[in-house]
Amino acid sequence: MVNRPNEKNECLKRRFVDFRKYARQLSEKSLDRELAALERFDVWNGRKDFSKFHIEWGDGLPHLS
Repeated sequence: MVNRPNEKNECLKRRFVDFRKYARQLSEKSLDRELAALERFDVWNGRKDFSKFHIEWGDGLPHLS
């Protein structure tokens, strides 16, 4: 069973992509790759709230790219 997307995480992902798009002027292809990596991390992490992120969550993190 897959957890449903966390609304807070989805909002943070959209804000991040907007920042990367306009501040860094990245291509759509680059943005798509970053968003895909964030989604893989979100699923791997059990969709825990990103705003409560703790560095230990990355321990044992599989190669996501």
